[in-house]
Amino acid sequence: MNRLCKFFPFLIVVLGFWLWSGALEAGFALDDRMYILNNLALRTLDGTPLSDPRFIGFLSFALNYVVGGLNAFDYHLFNLLIHLANSLLIFYILKASFIRPQKVGPAGTEPPDTDKISVQATFAFVTALIFMAHPVQAQAVTYLSQRFASLAALFYLAALLLFIKGRLLDMSEESKGGKLYYLFCVVSTLLAMKTKEIAFTLPFALLLYDMIFYKGIRRSMGVYIPLALTLLIIPVSLLLDSSTLGGTGLVSEVTRVKLLEASSISKTTYLFTEFSVIAYYIKLLFYPSNLRFYYDFPVSDTLFNLRTILSLLFLLFVLFTGALTLKRSLKPSTGEEPKSINTYGLIAAFGIFFFFLALSTESSVIPIKDVIFEHRLYLPSFGLIIAFTSGLCYLSLKVFRGGRQRVAIAAACLLLCLAVVPLGAVLKVRNNIWKDPLVFINDNIGKSPNLAHLYYIRGLIYIERGMLEESIADNTLAIELDPTHFQAFNNRGTAYLRSGLNKKGLNDLTHALKINPEHFDSLTNRALAHARMSHAELALLDLKSAYELDSDKTRHIYSEWISADLAPACDKARTNRPGGCSIIELLEQGEQG
Repeated sequence: MNRLCKFFPFLIVVLGFWLWSGALEAGFALDDRMYILNNLALRTLDGTPLSDPRFIGFLSFALNYVVGGLNAFDYHLFNLLIHLANSLLIFYILKASFIRPQKVGPAGTEPPDTDKISVQATFAFVTALIFMAHPVQAQAVTYLSQRFASLAALFYLAALLLFIKGRLLDMSEESKGGKLYYLFCVVSTLLAMKTKEIAFTLPFALLLYDMIFYKGIRRSMGVYIPLALTLLIIPVSLLLDSSTLGGTGLVSEVTRVKLLEASSISKTTYLFTEFSVIAYYIKLLFYPSNLRFYYDFPVSDTLFNLRTILSLLFLLFVLFTGALTLKRSLKPSTGEEPKSINTYGLIAAFGIFFFFLALSTESSVIPIKDVIFEHRLYLPSFGLIIAFTSGLCYLSLKVFRGGRQRVAIAAACLLLCLAVVPLGAVLKVRNNIWKDPLVFINDNIGKSPNLAHLYYIRGLIYIERGMLEESIADNTLAIELDPTHFQAFNNRGTAYLRSGLNKKGLNDLTHALKINPEHFDSLTNRALAHARMSHAELALLDLKSAYELDSDKTRHIYSEWISADLAPACDKARTNRPGGCSIIELLEQGEQG
């Protein structure tokens, strides 16, 4: 076992590539169109402004484009490497959690023992393996646009490991080198903050770890000042971004959508719903069945709802279990109990509290239109998985005595390792579904048949495959389920235009713009419809409105596919009114309005 421990990181990577090989065969899907395929800012490394709240995530997409263009394999490989790196970080974090100098360490410290170290490494290996192979992670790994979640988790976990290393050096006899680790910890925190907003909890997670494992923060106060300052990064970035809402680009559009979503549901309704959502998240981690992208999850408008009350009581029980485990683990071990038993308890308590802390940015009082998404579990799952595995080891050591304790720990690790087999099998199936967008969306429709957005997405796929009648039928169904779904009106209008039914297409596109007057795609599509119906002035007005929303994207669309249809309209506009085609001249000359 001692010799095998050296190969644990290698085994994590090899098994990871084998289990996730299906993800490398998937293509672009869903929001990948907005974030990657149609995002012109990714064409160069300096296309995304530093003020963007997710600057690092977009920079990684730009790096993919510069290296390999729009080759989906490269993007998926990058995502997989991030996930494997996160699994390795979990392995090293758990190993480091058992290492603390004896002179000032908390309960759970004991002199180095080769056999015990190998057992601890095995525990860390099995836990990292479960995180790596869990099928609920597919949405954050196989779905390219959710690189934001996995990449933010990478910097998050790296910061935690660097903090632990720095803390250990601070507590050692030499007490040298800790400041360098703290410096890299702060840098990793900065990168996490500029990748996704979930990183806002990172300084609090470091404080939580410090308080649980080291019983105080006096020796590391120097690092908390810059960590506290990093808390300003996300609100300042969002403030700078929202100040450009009248401008152009994907950055402003994403922020606009977030603000609209935040106003679509009240804070209390969202909070009450999230009690049930978090309970469902826990269920998914223990029993990952019926996984899907979009959920038709019931919304709770009041706390006095049986589902909501039961979920809240269950969550309070989980928190109470964490608090009780922490209290008992802080006491010195007695009798024949090994001192390391308390470390397993500390890890379990930290994992439970970390789970709720990491979920707090997306599952508390900040409203988001979609109340549940599997990718939001990616980082929090680290906490609950380590809580479960360490809790099992903790109970094994509590129940058994003497020489049977080593056998009990080995049996617990073997049991956990066997759990990877069904998890890996479900993961393989899930990634096979992701390979074909049509198979993927059909699977989701079968599980949530009453969601209008799913039929809109399938209608979009049908348009891309030239199946226009099927697209019209699906978008019609989406509109029947949700008459305010302007994207479905735009989709159906586009299908009508491609079928030569320009008048029907114009009617649908006009209806879409009545619901959302600033929908860029509806404006450019209606400009095309007007041009085909010889409504020159109206076509140019729509094109001008689109240009005001996003000049670069309008110029790109005009040059790619709309210029031929608008050229006659432009000639007619010049005939009727000199200068009446100035918007076309702006597009052709590349001027900025």
